[in-house]
Amino acid sequence: MAQCWLGKMTSDERGYNMIEMVCVIVIVALLAVLIIPGYIGMIGQARKQAMVTNARAFYIAAQAVATEKVAEATADHPYTIPDAEDIRKYVASDEMFDGVTKLTIFDYDKNGTIDAIYFEKDGDKVRLNPGDKVLINGSEAPLATPTPEGIRK
Repeated sequence: MAQCWLGKMTSDERGYNMIEMVCVIVIVALLAVLIIPGYIGMIGQARKQAMVTNARAFYIAAQAVATEKVAEATADHPYTIPDAEDIRKYVASDEMFDGVTKLTIFDYDKNGTIDAIYFEKDGDKVRLNPGDKVLINGSEAPLATPTPEGIRK
């Protein structure tokens, strides 16, 4: 009788048995465990790179407006530090202002050379000092996309 029951189990090929289903589920779960953390890390890295790009764009736009304002300054209308509305025309088409709740432009000497940019976007606080690293929530962010170790500049 044991042979008869065993024979039916191995010869019935209409579907998958429980062991095959468990194996497939375990393999899919292992793949998910390996892939999902890397994917989340890539999303975070891409978000930081987008913030760095935004900081650079805001800085370049602010410097362009500051240069214009210095050239147009007169005794009656002295130079004023650019503000968010001044640079909006340079970056508005790229939707960079979406989510920006605060934008501050620093020109300490009031000479038309922008010293720093600070903005808050989607809960992140970003500061760019020219020549320095970009700070996102107090942590340094890379200024460029990392290159593979084998490639030298």
